[in-house]
Amino acid sequence: MASRVPGNIVDALARRLSDALGTAAVDAGGPALVVRPQDEEGVATALRLAAEALEGGGSGGHSAVPSAGTTPGGRDGAGAIHLPPLLAIRGRGSKQAWGDLPEGVPIVLETTGLRSGVRHDADDLVASAPAGLGWAEFQDQLGQAGQWVPLDPPLAGSATVGGVVAAATSGPRRVANGAVRDLVIGARAVLPGGRVIAPGGRVIKNVAGYDLCKVLVGSFGGLAVITEVTFKVLPLPQCRGWVTADFTGLQAAHRAAMAAVNSVLQPSAVQILWTGGRVRVRVDVDGDEAVVARQVRDLEALLAGAGVTAGAARAAGAAAAIEVAAEGPLPVADHRDLLGAVEAAPVSGCAVVRLGVPAAGLAAAWARAREHLAPLDAAPLRADAAAGLMWWVLPGPPVEAGSPAAERLAEAVARLDADLRAWTGYAALEAGPTAAHRNLGSRPSAAAELSRRVKAVFDPANMLPSPRLGL
Repeated sequence: MASRVPGNIVDALARRLSDALGTAAVDAGGPALVVRPQDEEGVATALRLAAEALEGGGSGGHSAVPSAGTTPGGRDGAGAIHLPPLLAIRGRGSKQAWGDLPEGVPIVLETTGLRSGVRHDADDLVASAPAGLGWAEFQDQLGQAGQWVPLDPPLAGSATVGGVVAAATSGPRRVANGAVRDLVIGARAVLPGGRVIAPGGRVIKNVAGYDLCKVLVGSFGGLAVITEVTFKVLPLPQCRGWVTADFTGLQAAHRAAMAAVNSVLQPSAVQILWTGGRVRVRVDVDGDEAVVARQVRDLEALLAGAGVTAGAARAAGAAAAIEVAAEGPLPVADHRDLLGAVEAAPVSGCAVVRLGVPAAGLAAAWARAREHLAPLDAAPLRADAAAGLMWWVLPGPPVEAGSPAAERLAEAVARLDADLRAWTGYAALEAGPTAAHRNLGSRPSAAAELSRRVKAVFDPANMLPSPRLGL
């Protein structure tokens, strides 16, 4: 993507940023100008100077601002923003393939310098953390008081606090504890242009008009630079345990998983995992030792019974459980004990497709996904049975941006999404080349148009990239 600001303007911006933030915070030696502010004030300064460079980028006859006849943000008569973005936001880059950092953006703002200032009110079950702090480090600090943010996101060991929120990465324990958007109660962020906003607060019961915190969750850095996030926290459970049951077919596995979801028991996570040619149901439980011991025992009996039922229904295409195993109660030393199977999911460097349907429809959705994704050599990885979510992975090297494979991937996801919409479901490209994200984002839909209208309010000059909106 070509830059909308001439190279000499970027060079001048690098000098201004060095003067304002110090030379250690600016790296102009790579293909993009990298800025690493050390605090929120530095972020605001960097965005203000970048906006001024954008406004002044017309020197030499190259206009960097919307021309006459366009609406704010460079929108043409069809309502599409046509100016390329100026600045991308990056934490540690653990989810770079999720479409948040397209090539060709002349300036990259890294949040990893935002690491100090954790505020933990243990009695009020509230904690605030800077966006650049590592997620695992933040959880380790909370663990010293026997508490945690009850999230088990993928890539937890390499993610930042801001990255978890910006990508809305919830793990399988969302059935018990809620997703990212349920646990964020406040935030601080800097808008393009340098204005600081602070939606929400540090109290759990907070009513303040529109909940802008929820808008920032899952925004992928396309609306503002998140500088701090406030979460609800909970005590760490005393113990954990889990039960697994291996099946030779999905229908029986799904039936067993739904039996656990719909039972009177209280599982913390119910997953379906594809591994070694088998379909495994894994049910996790957390809590006091006596509670975990009882629930593990009951779940073991429940899943074994589901296998017997499945065997009786073999004529209908189901397959019997071949093994049921249980473990626990095991003591919980810290949050890392609660990451579960998702942390080891082999998705690094692969394209990942996520689909969501009502939980009872997962098996049927799997059949539709196989029809559209199997021709691309994709395979199912795991499903969150309680939330009705499923992930498929394209193995091997990542799909190259702009290649025919990227176009085929986008087309397959679009067809699957259209199929699942009829069941009030959806399909989305979670990780993959920016070209595929942009292809899918540019397709018309009511949700995408609403998101673009929100984008135009937060970022009218389109300074920040939003590949998932085709921008």
